[in-house]
Amino acid sequence: MRAAVLTGLLLLGIPGPAAAHDAGSTLVTVSPGYDDVGLTAQIPLSRLDFAYHTRLADDPERSVGEARGWLTATVLDRVTLTGPDGREWPLRVDSIIVDRLEGFDTARVELTGTPPAGARRGPADLRWRVVGDAVYTHKVFIGRHIGANTEVTGVITRQRPVARIPVTALGPPPRSEAVLGAPGWLAAMVVAVALGVVGRYSRARPRRLVTD
Repeated sequence: MRAAVLTGLLLLGIPGPAAAHDAGSTLVTVSPGYDDVGLTAQIPLSRLDFAYHTRLADDPERSVGEARGWLTATVLDRVTLTGPDGREWPLRVDSIIVDRLEGFDTARVELTGTPPAGARRGPADLRWRVVGDAVYTHKVFIGRHIGANTEVTGVITRQRPVARIPVTALGPPPRSEAVLGAPGWLAAMVVAVALGVVGRYSRARPRRLVTD
């Protein structure tokens, strides 16, 4: 896995150790679903402060809590997800909390993108301009979960402003009638609850960024 990750970084033109440990970079982890796609962004507070003249890093817990409305509006204004048919997917911000990545304070932003009715499914284009609209050297690394680690699969820069991401989980959705022989409606409820619990746990659990 180490070799595969390093090779991926080199193909992207990213020096592995330096890029992944860059405290000034944002990490966006993609979680494809059957009906939507989840995006988990770790945005360094120091970069937000530098770009937008805020003071979030001075007192992260209090400042991020007070600025949650502004952060939500900023993200929704500067992030777009466009499907293969050219239609934009509506995005919503599910939560914003203070977190740490590689030892640095971040705003952890959870987003969900949902395709419009009748949209053609397939890889979508993610445009992320948070911080990058003001700091031209800012990098946004795109990752995916590999067990307890996160593998970097792409990068967004000023020169390369869009990254193509998978938005649909592979394989068919779980069949509700296969759950312990339960009636369809009950099995569907059990599956929905289980997936919701697992999804919240996996997206909230701290993950280590694979660099070498």
